[in-house]
Amino acid sequence: MRFLIPWMAVALLAQSPLSQVPPETVVASVDGQPVTAGQLQAIFSANPQAEQNFYRDSKGFLVQLAMIRHLAAKATEAGLDKQPPFREQIEFNRNMILFNAQINHQATQIIISPEEHRKAYDKDIERYRTVAVKAIYIAFTNQPLASGAGPKALSEPEARQKAEKLFAELQAGASFTEYVEKHSDDLASKSKGGDYGLIRRKDNIAENIRNAIFALKEGEISPPVRSNNGFYLFRAEKISIQSFDEVKNDLYVELHQARQREYLDELRNTRQVKIEKEDLLRPAAASAKP
Repeated sequence: MRFLIPWMAVALLAQSPLSQVPPETVVASVDGQPVTAGQLQAIFSANPQAEQNFYRDSKGFLVQLAMIRHLAAKATEAGLDKQPPFREQIEFNRNMILFNAQINHQATQIIISPEEHRKAYDKDIERYRTVAVKAIYIAFTNQPLASGAGPKALSEPEARQKAEKLFAELQAGASFTEYVEKHSDDLASKSKGGDYGLIRRKDNIAENIRNAIFALKEGEISPPVRSNNGFYLFRAEKISIQSFDEVKNDLYVELHQARQREYLDELRNTRQVKIEKEDLLRPAAASAKP
């Protein structure tokens, strides 16, 4: 089982108005007992939805908090916290809170040295290669069109044949920019003279498109590259490497998260679990229907 780590909740709390005042600041009182900014921050970190509820209806939220405190005190007086299953539920929730506290504490102990930071960049510098490309897109459809539905769409074989013909003509010296205007079916890039954008290796694009683009040298045109509904011809306009300063913040986060995963994986792999009664861990058989 993997548990979720409340990184997002911590980030959101940093923006809360309550985070701008000392934790001991008394924000309100319920049944004569103070409610501090720190106490509310702790509640919000455990349940981010509570923060939204608080700012939507602060008094209603505090009334509910008063009821929780009152009934929890009543339950403790009655000894319910010592009875199953409440005892076990309280222990589990306590362990979960301390589990997340230790994870967050350990994260603050991770230090990425400047040397390690720079070494990680230099070691994987190809990852930061970028290619600015132009594209011609030849669309196809494998769905039959109704009669009179407009210009005949190309089938996949027809689109491939057209793309290969354009590629040969471009290799022979035809103007890529002119062919964008005359032949491309990608209206977004066509309106920008074929500019497809700056592509990075980590961008979420199809692998065959990524491979085709990063195989190009400046000025080279790719053979037709198939996508889901068409074929691309790409031309590499400019190839460059993002500088360390451009990527250092993202890289630092990646290194920090990788170190945190190593810590958790080591803990997970060294836990000793022995199943004593395997038959009790199987789901109950479904009742036979008549």
